[in-house]
Amino acid sequence: MASEAFLAEHGHPQTPEELIQLPAVIYSNGNVILDQMHLSQQPHGEQFKSYKMQGNYKVSDVRTIIEAVKDGLGYTHIDLFNLNQSITELKLVPLLTSYSLSTMDTGIYAVYPHRKQTLLVSEFIKAVQQYIGTPPRWVEHVPNYKNLYK
Repeated sequence: MASEAFLAEHGHPQTPEELIQLPAVIYSNGNVILDQMHLSQQPHGEQFKSYKMQGNYKVSDVRTIIEAVKDGLGYTHIDLFNLNQSITELKLVPLLTSYSLSTMDTGIYAVYPHRKQTLLVSEFIKAVQQYIGTPPRWVEHVPNYKNLYK
């Protein structure tokens, strides 16, 4: 996603190759640097490729990343669960919506010490599932999400 001002200055990229030529705001915290996007190679494609984001502005706080993107310092690629309001309210624009996002290696997992779940663990997992919802409640922050990134 990027701000409208950023897109007015740099243009609206149509391919991942065009996007990665633009400055990015990247999450970086110690040894963790999230500067890779896993997108389909073609619009609506099923073959995925990693694209390395280019950017000198690296931040260890997601709220600061969002503010930097709003200020037009670059585009970013963050998980939607980090949003607490609509991208429309944030005045941000989703990018490359005709490209599929890889969901490999993503998920929320419950780790507990025994194979057999205790009643407490089972109830906790149910509560988390209810809170997150189906689809996850954070997709509401992107208008028309179900028709994007497919």
